[in-house]
Amino acid sequence: MKRKLTFPLVAAADLAVDATIMAIVSTVLGTLISVGMSLIWVVGIGLVFLAACIFVVRFVAYEERQRAAAVYRLTIQEPPRVRTQKTGVAGFFHQLWVDVTQSSFWRAVLFIVVSSVLAAIGALLGLGAIGAGVGMLLGTAIRPDGDPLWFTAFAENWGNTDAALPGWVVPVSGIAAIAIGVAVTICYGLVDRALAPALLGPTQAALLRGDVSSLSEARESAVSAAAGDRMRVERDLHDGVQPRLVSVAMTLGMAKNKLESDPAEARELIDMAHSETKNAITELRQLARGIHPAVLTDRGLDAALSALVARCAVPSSLAVDLPERGTPEVEAVIYFSVAEALANIDKHSRASRCTVQVYRVADQVVAVVTDDGVGGAAVQDGLAGSGLAGIRDRVQSAGGEFRVASPQGGPTTLTVRVPWRKPESTTEVQ
Repeated sequence: MKRKLTFPLVAAADLAVDATIMAIVSTVLGTLISVGMSLIWVVGIGLVFLAACIFVVRFVAYEERQRAAAVYRLTIQEPPRVRTQKTGVAGFFHQLWVDVTQSSFWRAVLFIVVSSVLAAIGALLGLGAIGAGVGMLLGTAIRPDGDPLWFTAFAENWGNTDAALPGWVVPVSGIAAIAIGVAVTICYGLVDRALAPALLGPTQAALLRGDVSSLSEARESAVSAAAGDRMRVERDLHDGVQPRLVSVAMTLGMAKNKLESDPAEARELIDMAHSETKNAITELRQLARGIHPAVLTDRGLDAALSALVARCAVPSSLAVDLPERGTPEVEAVIYFSVAEALANIDKHSRASRCTVQVYRVADQVVAVVTDDGVGGAAVQDGLAGSGLAGIRDRVQSAGGEFRVASPQGGPTTLTVRVPWRKPESTTEVQ
């Protein structure tokens, strides 16, 4: 009810501000376009002015979305922007071309044109009528026994000095003018409130294209992460367990040959093979832990991360604040992201201290790993599934966000955000 009562005042203020802004924007855009078109053949200087129009349109669209949120409490999502793959100066100009070819840009241009016309008409009719009505009422209050000055001058110009208005005409006309102005202002507010989301927000097709693009990126990240995990397992088997098992086979073969001729040496060889077999079993357990640690399934993130932090060569602290367990997929993403981050810290950071924080924020679980090392960490896209690229691919495949801030000289902060999902409850059927 309070918002409905104050809406005319809000609409009037919005109309005054919008009329001023759109007058300025129209003047700026008109000047840029006219100067740009006149200088377009002068070594292409005009292109600079025309390119400036693109930035003006984008800025006005952003400003109008913010104003709609502040005035009408409308949340207007910014249309997804198509990004060019080119870099450098060529990338800058190609991005301008991509922006111009998007429907969202021309819808913003249409909004500026329509809003400029409506604001001019609304200010003239709405605010003008309110001003005229207030003037009539004030004139009546100042000259209660005489006609308003404008009517006296009008009558004298036509030679009718005896003309007079009934006493009720002026105040009633003032009230009617104010009522008309308020009605026009309210209509403008309603139209403006409907126009902004329609022209400045994304279309349904654009939202669907954005969802498809996000799903495609997540799928590519999932494929890349799976390929990286497969390559890592293959590398660990090839470089670790396989040579040990080959050595065991060769040692047992030599022991077999010496079993009758030199039983003592055969027993030593068997002992060596036995020791090598235990080492191979240990490596297999570590490899299985890298695929999916049993402690993560049995006891959750807190216990699994505690084991990781305890094995880290850099002195580390851990803080986990999760009210309940998430799905196995969510816990696995957080676990392996932290595990890879700690491995990078061990190998490259030269840090003296490391902190790991895992907590819940709204519908996301956040993991932050910070070290005081030398910094300079960066994602290397050419190494799929390894290092920071592996963390990024794994996080994106789960629909999350990955960020790393690592200036030269440190510190390095790695942040992972993953959508929080609770395990589905199951009901036993008796």
